[in-house]
Amino acid sequence: MFLPKHYTKLPTGVDVVPLREDQYSVHHIRVFGLINHLVLDTWNPNTVYFVDQHWNIRELNVINDSQLDSPRTVFTIPDAESRRSKERLNTSVAFPSSDLCLLTDGVGTLYLLSTPNRADSDAPKWKGTKAI
Repeated sequence: MFLPKHYTKLPTGVDVVPLREDQYSVHHIRVFGLINHLVLDTWNPNTVYFVDQHWNIRELNVINDSQLDSPRTVFTIPDAESRRSKERLNTSVAFPSSDLCLLTDGVGTLYLLSTPNRADSDAPKWKGTKAI
């Protein structure tokens, strides 16, 4: 059995934070190296998400098991320009339920986002309900 491969052109690159020269421990390798920047929505298995270089959360949908829809921005992390320039870790996205998203920006803020009806490709943009 083969897994299908899908390709699409991205409008901007994926946000990846590289290791610095002084970060060489096993802990650093795990924190930076074991990140999968493409996140599967377990509540909607034909949908994946990633954070781009402008700190937009982008949604990609698999259509008819054969092609990818164009990436759609569903949320933009606030104050991206000033905060991305700080020393940081990679962003991380997780879906604890069908209508919530947990997002960490890698510089110390955890967002709880309301994600109404993610299964609908025309769903409204996500709203931040809490920033910790």
